[in-house]
Amino acid sequence: GAEIGKLFVWSDVEMCEEDLYCVSARPHKQYCTMNVIVCGEFPWQDAEFDMRLRANCNSFRMFDMEPLEGNYTALLERRNASGYEIRLPRQKVSDVIIELLEKNGSGLYTDSDLIGVVDVGRELTAKGYDWDKEDLDDVYVTVDFTRCSASIDIVPWNPETIDIQI
Repeated sequence: GAEIGKLFVWSDVEMCEEDLYCVSARPHKQYCTMNVIVCGEFPWQDAEFDMRLRANCNSFRMFDMEPLEGNYTALLERRNASGYEIRLPRQKVSDVIIELLEKNGSGLYTDSDLIGVVDVGRELTAKGYDWDKEDLDDVYVTVDFTRCSASIDIVPWNPETIDIQI
């Protein structure tokens, strides 16, 4: 599947009873940026495996921003020297996993390509990640596939760091 874009949403119902009516919009961040660092991997090395993120919600209802259940799947790509980065949409619960896959070059995988699974959602829950916040926080995930474990650091979202022009 494709990775979600950087999505900011605002929705409200206003009664316009005059010719001129102004509304101040305050879009809210509907995605979590997950920075993933893999233990034992160096930035100058080509990975010998692929990683795929799976989650349980892939969209949301337009007017109330409630997450809609559906399989969200996207491959992680190296984005910077420190590792990988992927965005995932707002979730109902932290059913989020990262799969380690045998690299096959096609991007199409079967169950036989699966090498290991890390339950990132369990760690998000343990750290108190809040999928119901108006603006979702970002996270740093350190993954150790030899132990099939992950550690999580939550990075609070700072709305002053974004400039939206319409």
